[in-house]
Amino acid sequence: MKIFIDIGHPAHVHYFRNFITLMRQKGHDFFITARNKEVAIPLLKHYSLQYKSRGQGKKSLLGKLIYIVQGDNVLYKYAKKYQPDLFLSFGSPYAAHVSKLLGKHHIAFNDSENAKLEHTMCLPFTNTILTPSCFYKNFGKKQIFFDGYMELCYLHPKWFSPNPATLQSIDIKKDQKYFIFRYVSWNASHDFMQNGLNYEMKKKLIFELSKYGKVLISSEGELPDEMKKYHLNISPEKMHDVLHYATMFIGEGATMASECAMIGTPALYINSISAGTLKEQENYGLLYGFRNSNGVLEKAVELLDTPNLKKEWQKRRQDMLADKIDVTAFMVWFIENYPNSKKIMNENPEYQNKFKSNLWSGVYANKMNMNKKLYYNASMISRKANVLTGSNSGSGNNFYEDDNSYPLALESGFENPLTNNGYDIPVNKNFISKNPLDADTNNLSVNQQLIYNYNPPKVEQNIPKNKTSNHLLFERIYNIFFKLLDDDVRTVAVRDLDPALAFYIFKHIKENDNPVINKTNLRTHIEVLKNKVHSIINIHKINDIRYINKFFESVNSKLVQGGIFIGNVETFNQRKKRIFEKVPAILAFPFYAVDFVFKRALPKICVTKKLYYPITNGKNRLISLAETLGRLVSCGFEIIGYEEINKQIYFTAKRIKEPAYDKDPSFGFFIKLKRVGKNGKIINVYKFRTMHPFSEYLQEFICKYNHLKDSGKFNGDFRVTHWGKLLRKYWLDELPMIWNLLKGDLKLFGVRPISVHYYNMYDEAIRKRRINYKPGLIPPYFADMPKTFEEILDSERRYLDSYDEHPFKTDWKYFWKVMYNIFFKHVTGG
Repeated sequence: MKIFIDIGHPAHVHYFRNFITLMRQKGHDFFITARNKEVAIPLLKHYSLQYKSRGQGKKSLLGKLIYIVQGDNVLYKYAKKYQPDLFLSFGSPYAAHVSKLLGKHHIAFNDSENAKLEHTMCLPFTNTILTPSCFYKNFGKKQIFFDGYMELCYLHPKWFSPNPATLQSIDIKKDQKYFIFRYVSWNASHDFMQNGLNYEMKKKLIFELSKYGKVLISSEGELPDEMKKYHLNISPEKMHDVLHYATMFIGEGATMASECAMIGTPALYINSISAGTLKEQENYGLLYGFRNSNGVLEKAVELLDTPNLKKEWQKRRQDMLADKIDVTAFMVWFIENYPNSKKIMNENPEYQNKFKSNLWSGVYANKMNMNKKLYYNASMISRKANVLTGSNSGSGNNFYEDDNSYPLALESGFENPLTNNGYDIPVNKNFISKNPLDADTNNLSVNQQLIYNYNPPKVEQNIPKNKTSNHLLFERIYNIFFKLLDDDVRTVAVRDLDPALAFYIFKHIKENDNPVINKTNLRTHIEVLKNKVHSIINIHKINDIRYINKFFESVNSKLVQGGIFIGNVETFNQRKKRIFEKVPAILAFPFYAVDFVFKRALPKICVTKKLYYPITNGKNRLISLAETLGRLVSCGFEIIGYEEINKQIYFTAKRIKEPAYDKDPSFGFFIKLKRVGKNGKIINVYKFRTMHPFSEYLQEFICKYNHLKDSGKFNGDFRVTHWGKLLRKYWLDELPMIWNLLKGDLKLFGVRPISVHYYNMYDEAIRKRRINYKPGLIPPYFADMPKTFEEILDSERRYLDSYDEHPFKTDWKYFWKVMYNIFFKHVTGG
């Protein structure tokens, strides 16, 4: 059978992945299309599910309606060529429309009663719709009810076994309490006029629950700056491991709340939207639903005082599982036998009881315990084999000795006692008699052998016979770097790895890190790595890389959490020094000026860059140190340090999170900066650019290593350009803020609008007080001229105290005092 599946949400990948695996083993074929939403594409790639993208979709209601036409067109082209026997989706209107056009049946799953637009666009063109038995809408003869939840497709004990090792990647220790928060973006059509947690309640919940344990936030949209430190940086396929071991879940996401119910984690769901599945799970005592923020904190604290909270939830989970079917096994039977299966379910809905957990939980649980050690040993062999071959296994194919639930060993190929449960679920037996460790590594490519083989061949090092201490150090460094990409890269890299660079690398890389060393300006040379590594060194300067952020993002994706990346750049100052050393003095400055315009300005202008890149291929561009470090931070790295070696800056960065994927970086003369306004609202303040691009990402780095000067700005801030210093000196950079004054975001005089990071440096009392006032274009510290950060805070307190008593009089007095300081004491903005 040829089946066409459309994926519209990351959860849909999980709904169908085990089903696809089983059906493929039975000889069925699939064509998958997917919307590029959140982590749907990374999940498809992780589970090796080939797909075709149908775009990202639109956020506005009008945009969604237009996108329906676009999506239909994309799917029709693919389906016309593929000629499927059946369409399958989770309520996809695109699959429904195209199935009707091609005269094929469309089977849709759905568990959201509130998705009215999707129902309107999908159901008239759908032949069969399958919904959980607790679904409270009736769609007539097309509808089939099943006793289960969609989340059981992948979180049923047969398919999910948590991996405790995942906790190490998020810096969680054994038995440490932590809380998962989930915020949605409110862009879905069924989110219209709905609400969840307000901003103030989010802050309050984070503050209060931080007293009990660690807070981690998963969010569909971008987090405010003050919450970014709580961002949960985890691979999407490991999210369910994190939820399983969490102390509690608090969030607006229905899918994640239901997932917690499936695995026995207490969940507080805050959303004006509800659903039959969530109400039923609430009846089982697995989650608590709230239409708004009222009572959420009190319930969370009450649950935390419950003895053996997690054990109690596991008992409730078992009660729920005893009533539910294995949805994946049911799906396999239903699709394979369709349309006869639909007739059977209409005539005898109790037929689905064949797929209930209690058919195997009693008889086979004992057998599972008897074979516990066998399963554990088998999984260890499988995991070692995966290391050798570079393959990835999902959580559904791992086994853990300290856990009581075990999945089917579909990919590892080991005998499973659940195969005789009456479902006729196949197991790949081709590998049962083969030890995966006996795999023929001779057939691996050169890259695979060098990267994944534990005993790589010796490589001639060409070290001089009279070894100095530097040469000995070089030899030691080289012996560490045995994991190279290919012979050509190895030869070049060894030749260029001089003792000074080797010494710098040795300061930051441990011997057991097994780093990958490289000399390339192509991210494809990074992406060939099939397993994540502890460190990557690239000795080719980033000035020659066409898409620098894409390159950094690729490095990020191939490093473990905390992994080290070492690279280098020729900065403005180094380029200028090199030119002035090589070019005669009379020609050096004009030569540098032309070089600057051609290799710095032209690549940034939308018109000229279309000519620049075909001519130069993006090589040898001018890049500042600030832009380099800012790009690294934006791509999920923390700056460890940098050092000049051989007239280039070598930097060391540590992977700490996923990239920000800044698709619209600001290179223009006008910029807008996010600042804290009245009532804590984030406003855009407009200014002329005075800093290098990507400098906004270095606020925390600069704050850590630089002190404030009298104006409240940082001393020795290398992010500020030469022309930026001139603009700041004469206050010209702030002229565009007049627009904020006219809009009403600012008043003429008042506390300065500051970034969230700077705002968080204030003590709590002044923070709470400060946001009660509209910020000003002219700040009070230019009247008092404080010298330290503490004096700046005192200056603002005195101003606010005076303003509370005499608002107009205070602003009038402070305004003229500032004017006096500017014109007679020559106070500048820089």
